Amino acid sequence: MLGLVLGMVRFGIEFSYTVPPCGSGLEDLRPEWVKRAVFDIHFLHFGCILFLIVLIAVIIISLCTEPIPKECLHRLTFWSRHSTEPRAPLPCDVTEEAKTPPPTEPAPSGPPSLGRKLFNLICGVEERAGAPADASDPRRLMTDLERAKADADSLHEDPKQRVVVNVLALFTMAISLGMYVYYR
Repeated sequence: MLGLVLGMVRFGIEFSYTVPPCGSGLEDLRPEWVKRAVFDIHFLHFGCILFLIVLIAVIIISLCTEPIPKECLHRLTFWSRHSTEPRAPLPCDVTEEAKTPPPTEPAPSGPPSLGRKLFNLICGVEERAGAPADASDPRRLMTDLERAKADADSLHEDPKQRVVVNVLALFTMAISLGMYVYYR
């Protein structure tokens, strides 16, 4: 949010003052601080400065806030991705009203429309026939430990697919680097 605000302030200042055309002889009416703070700093350099400001803000805010308990981080970080421990819910002040699950809406009757089928196909959503989503979910019958083990096992990556993805990533980076060098 800090980066957005600072970027929008610069954007507003830059476009609220007009620069006299080159060689027109018109007087430059911009205040001196606007010339120095906005117009003398190239927008790409401002992007780097903004990155550093936001980076420092993120580090300071992170150091000033209490860390998330370790038992709430199972399978949420790279280092705990294969953990089979059940993940504890994040501690928060939830009112009793928010703890009750929302009422389930009845499943829409009739077949889904063509647009909905296309959306489901693009997003990888499986269509369920008739039964509500929670009634046919086998995970609801599992214990927390079984669910954690199933979650950890679902992160298995086929070694052949990993090699293919890594080779394609290197190929893409090589093409990008080649284009950068050629067009520079």
